[in-house]
Amino acid sequence: MGYIRNSWTLNKIRLVENIGRSIEAVAFPIESTIDSPYPVWLVDERQKYSGSHKVHLVSEALVAGLSDGRIGPATQLVTDSSGTTALTVARFARDMKLGCSVFCPQATSDAKLEMLLELDAQIYMFDNLMACTRAVEKYCQTVDAFHVKQFAQTSWSHDPLNSYGTCFLDAATRASATIPTDVFACIGTGSSLMSLKRAISRRNYATRLHLVDLPNGRYSGSDDTGSGTDIDIVIDGVNQEFIPDGINNAAFDDVVPAGHAETFATAKILDDLFGIASGPSTGFVVAGALRWRQGRIQSNHTGTICLPVYDCAERYAGELGDLRILEQLGNDYPQAYGEMLALFGSKGAGKTIAA
Repeated sequence: MGYIRNSWTLNKIRLVENIGRSIEAVAFPIESTIDSPYPVWLVDERQKYSGSHKVHLVSEALVAGLSDGRIGPATQLVTDSSGTTALTVARFARDMKLGCSVFCPQATSDAKLEMLLELDAQIYMFDNLMACTRAVEKYCQTVDAFHVKQFAQTSWSHDPLNSYGTCFLDAATRASATIPTDVFACIGTGSSLMSLKRAISRRNYATRLHLVDLPNGRYSGSDDTGSGTDIDIVIDGVNQEFIPDGINNAAFDDVVPAGHAETFATAKILDDLFGIASGPSTGFVVAGALRWRQGRIQSNHTGTICLPVYDCAERYAGELGDLRILEQLGNDYPQAYGEMLALFGSKGAGKTIAA
């Protein structure tokens, strides 16, 4: 794929690539690596350009779109998203001086919507993410627009300089001083998983890629944080039959389950032990990886696990009403908290549930 040779395009490609190159993910172990035959490393990218690891996916899609002529001076950048991808696209659009339209479900937090407005994004609201996806597809048929999220999910043809998967592996191998034997991820919309798979394949690593799945369900309970409301949260898991188009079983090695109780308990443990105010996505990936690792250690296997810190709890502020509710969810599962804490090795030894 050759670059289009005009100054506008080349300048925008340099801008996007420079942003991508400026991102350095930080990886750290959840315990002393000396203590474990199967250490676990967390790759934390939340505090970067957009507060989301998806900056890598957006940057690779934009470079490809600029290179093949699909993005020009009058092109709008568009996406459907519950918040994090939309914020990333809007920030790139601002810096590239392009228009931006985002299609968000009603559950998108007020904080994210306010940030999108500050970035001059045009916001269209719909009942759910599926309705957003249908609407943005129709919108792209009527205007000069580049659907960033769709491109990131479906294109396997380009070899981006700044892919999320490449940056993730670089951070993981640099910090752990070894090639990870196992990487754990959640499916989301598929783009993160695909980028990880591409990076592993390009480097001919023998790394296994595990998909962690959270069953569908609903959490209901009383809110003890003082706001006087009840908690009623629908948890949308992936379930293997709902894996998005373009993803097949060849993209991952197996599916590892994680339950609701251990998901929220683990999210709270990450905050208590490391000060990581993560959300359910990170909670269930870490929980699934630690459960899986326990079986491997009992079978005398050795290796190195790396997994991403996907999200920050602020993302859920609007959906849950108050950040303290997310913490309350962790408190509601004392048995799961104790069980998961024991899987954090020496870091969790002697600890009890924090108030």
